[in-house]
Amino acid sequence: MKDRKKTKIEKQKQTKTTTRRFALAARQKIVGYYQTGYFTAQVLCKKYGISVELLLKWLRESETIKAKEMEKYQGQVEKKRYKDKDEEIAALKKELEEKDKQLKYAKLKHKALDILIDIAEEKLGIQIKKKRGKWR
Repeated sequence: MKDRKKTKIEKQKQTKTTTRRFALAARQKIVGYYQTGYFTAQVLCKKYGISVELLLKWLRESETIKAKEMEKYQGQVEKKRYKDKDEEIAALKKELEEKDKQLKYAKLKHKALDILIDIAEEKLGIQIKKKRGKWR
């Protein structure tokens, strides 16, 4: 009688499925593996312990997310409508000035980081920068 109860309990334990929650990053990683074509749905489902239906649901969700991002990006990229050429030229000049400011800031930041690395190399006595050229 006890043997019979143990087997029923063991069967219940075996049939119980635990639900695992996957973070968005993990879902995107699994979907990415599927989209690359290196892994089939069955292989991924077996590896991560999910059903094929769940993988397909994640695939649909990721496609809708990508579509929304593309719409957002296309909205930003659309050309602005100007009334006349003078207005367009003024706007382009202003944009060019902003890009020049960003470039100057980036160059200044690069120079500051180089100086910081040089000081760190002197104080610590180690080589931080990689040697350029064929022989490293």
